[in-house]
Amino acid sequence: MQVMRLFVAVPAEERLREALLAVQAELRSELGDQVKWERPQNLHLTLKFLGDVPVAGIDSVFQVIQQTAVEFPTAALPVRGLDAFPRAQRPRVLVLSLADPEGVAHGIAQRLEDDLAALGFQRDRRRFKPHITLGRAKRHARLPDVEPLLESIDVSPVQELYMDALTVFQSELSSSGATYTVMAEEPLGADIEAPDDEMR
Repeated sequence: MQVMRLFVAVPAEERLREALLAVQAELRSELGDQVKWERPQNLHLTLKFLGDVPVAGIDSVFQVIQQTAVEFPTAALPVRGLDAFPRAQRPRVLVLSLADPEGVAHGIAQRLEDDLAALGFQRDRRRFKPHITLGRAKRHARLPDVEPLLESIDVSPVQELYMDALTVFQSELSSSGATYTVMAEEPLGADIEAPDDEMR
């Protein structure tokens, strides 16, 4: 059975990628080759990881993405700061955490969980925390407590992530890293009515 490894995300636009490259450089100066750093073109906010999807069922997935996108507005997600999962004292993943003041990202993530579960996809057992992954500790790396390092880096030049569409990516893994290919893109808010003239 032919499958494709898919996930739903919002890619970081160029100005945000450039700012995150500077943050990665500061982290790299302290942590070096213990971390596999995300490529600039791969920086994104994941809303739902689907895993291996049978090619025969991809159209149903695209329909869910389309239906979800039209019902949610565009939104800006401000920067909360740098963080590490599962925690800074035992870091495995280094991330830029994002705020979600209007709850749009959380709403989309929950809708995708519910509607894709109805198609047979497994629910994510982890609570959704909007973030952009900057790097992952290599398999045998033993990173130190990174909390002081994360707190020392100025992220004020990093602007918010602007969400205006949902993108379905195919992820192809190789020894040199993952390559992402856009499979579908659906604009947010297409089904949200504009105010009537007399209400403006």
